[in-house]
Amino acid sequence: GITLKNISVDLHEKLAIVAKEGFIELPVAAKIPASLAGSGIGTNTAQLGDVDIMATDQETKRRFELQNLRIGDLVAIEDISSHWGFLYRKDAISIGVVVHADSVVAGHGPGVSVIISANKSNLTPVVKVGSNVGDYLGLV
Repeated sequence: GITLKNISVDLHEKLAIVAKEGFIELPVAAKIPASLAGSGIGTNTAQLGDVDIMATDQETKRRFELQNLRIGDLVAIEDISSHWGFLYRKDAISIGVVVHADSVVAGHGPGVSVIISANKSNLTPVVKVGSNVGDYLGLV
């Protein structure tokens, strides 16, 4: 129920993954609902490109605490499967790294390159400040 992609062995080994009975927990900087997934949804591969978080509405940004996202942050996009391409699936979750900044263009925003796609029953994201690739790899 868990697929890894676009992730180095070094990063995988340093992630703060916690094994529980039948599932894993992984710290993320934010949880994003599928309704905010924009550009990239519907593409046939998640190995190339990214999916953008639509973040032009300031109230929505505040509600999901997106105004503080940094490049390198790990985020969970709920109800999005990226086992192959990016698509809506109620029992799925995708974990990715913010790879580019926000945009004022509708449908675009911070871009997320997926590193883990899973069934929700196999992976639980836990919001934790400092869940950034740079921190895990000692780059910041």
